[in-house]
Amino acid sequence: MKICRLGGLLLLLFCMHTIVYAQQVRTVRGRVQMLETGSERKQSLPSASIVVLEKMDSAFVKGTASDKNGRFTLTYQPQKKKEYLLKVSFMGMQSFYRALGDSVSINAGTIVLKDDDLQIDEVVVTGKLREVVMEGDTTVINASAYKTPEGPAGQ
Repeated sequence: MKICRLGGLLLLLFCMHTIVYAQQVRTVRGRVQMLETGSERKQSLPSASIVVLEKMDSAFVKGTASDKNGRFTLTYQPQKKKEYLLKVSFMGMQSFYRALGDSVSINAGTIVLKDDDLQIDEVVVTGKLREVVMEGDTTVINASAYKTPEGPAGQ
C-alpha cells in the first residue's frame, strides 16, 4: 500500500512539473513592413529574419522568417531571470531591436524597416594561379595558369 502511494505521489510531482514547464512558453506576434523608396508608402516585407536573443550577450534563442504578408509568430522557452531582445532584419535594411517583456503573449505590432544608407556596389576579387610548383624532386606545371587559343592548335 505504501509503495502504491509513493508511486502515485511521484507521478503527481512529475505531472505538476510538466504543467509548470509548459506554461513558460512565450509567443511573439507581429508584422514587418518596409518604406518604399522615394515615398512614405509601406509595403509588406516577406522573408524578413525574426530572432529572439538573450539581452546580456546576444546569444541566439530562437528564430523564424516572416510570411508572404510580412506576418510572423515566434514561440520560445524563456529561462528564469533572463531578459530577451527581438531583432528584425533584412538584407539592405537597418535592423530593428526591441526589448521583450515578461508577458506570455507579446504583440510587437507593425515593425517598419528603413533602407540602410551604407551600400556597396560590388566587390571584385582577383588572383593569379601559380604556374610552376616544386613538390620535392618533382616539377608540377599548372596547365590552367596558361591561356591557350580556342580551336585546333595546328592551324
